[in-house]
Amino acid sequence: MEIGPRLKLELLKVEDGIDEGVVLYNKNVQKTGPELVALKKEAPKKKKLKKRMEQENERRVFVVSKKQRRPKNLRNRS
Repeated sequence: MEIGPRLKLELLKVEDGIDEGVVLYNKNVQKTGPELVALKKEAPKKKKLKKRMEQENERRVFVVSKKQRRPKNLRNRS
């Protein structure tokens, strides 16, 4: 007697890390040698740019949250 359905699993994508690492395997995309070399060369630049953008966004959020608000009695005066 068999209980439950049989599953046929297929490996689609393997990454080094969670949403930040290098793609080690992708069933749908196959890269050539020169493409892999170019990606490895660009990876540090992209990582540095991403980190700089995140820091800039954090700074902007901090600046906006620190701005003083106008008192309620001075808002929307005609």
